[in-house]
Amino acid sequence: MRLLLFAILNLIQGILSTNNCPLEQPSCENYNYVCPKLTEITTCNGEGIEGYTTFRLSVIIKDKTNIKNIYAVYGNGEGEPLHLPPAYQSSVNYGSNIGGVNPFFISTYPDTAFDSWLTIGLTNGDINNKLSSIGIDFKNWDEEKSMDITDGAIFLMDPSEIIIPGNEYILGQITVRQNSNPSVVLNIQGKTNIITGPMVERTWNERSLRFDLLSPQIDESDIPSDCIIWFNGCNTCMVDNGNIDICTDLECSILENPGCLRYGQNGH
Repeated sequence: MRLLLFAILNLIQGILSTNNCPLEQPSCENYNYVCPKLTEITTCNGEGIEGYTTFRLSVIIKDKTNIKNIYAVYGNGEGEPLHLPPAYQSSVNYGSNIGGVNPFFISTYPDTAFDSWLTIGLTNGDINNKLSSIGIDFKNWDEEKSMDITDGAIFLMDPSEIIIPGNEYILGQITVRQNSNPSVVLNIQGKTNIITGPMVERTWNERSLRFDLLSPQIDESDIPSDCIIWFNGCNTCMVDNGNIDICTDLECSILENPGCLRYGQNGH
């Protein structure tokens, strides 16, 4: 009877589970023009390159800052290096390190969706060659080696171009070993809408933008008190007053989203 019950629960766990694998966001308090943002491309560290977590790095332009665009991501030798931690590099997409990945490669070689790269807004592989780089030897960036750029940048070929609509600029994608918890540090520069002379736009900088790539963790701390059957991302468990009791004993290489599968008579 118990085996039959667990078989039924395992069948419905994927339907009724809810997302409970939060991603810790960078602080916005110390920046004048933008707020850094992280998005997980994988799913609770799974459904990507085994043993790795993929993060998308972006910034949100703050309101009332008169920002026109971002045209450079850079590092310099004045205490403002650009730091990239060791990261996964796709062998298929080798040599393509700015502007994202061409959708053709992703459809043909799905692992390229988790490649690591830098960009300014674009994610489609920069098929129109709007971006370039200088002073960054991407050959030295892989799963074993980090990079600290003290005289280099990626930049828009036309620094006055508004390359994307809206106020969110994607700056990169980084795939790192799960639970290694490294950091990325970037400096960005752009133009404002303020004209200081005949057709001369002022520039702005945001320095030492820090993205801590903390692998999301399944949170089981908020099991509802009226939940009687809980899915923890791998196994189905009986619950007594919010406390885990007996569970199935499956081995899972990928964790799914946890959630309550069944509530008591007074629940929902």
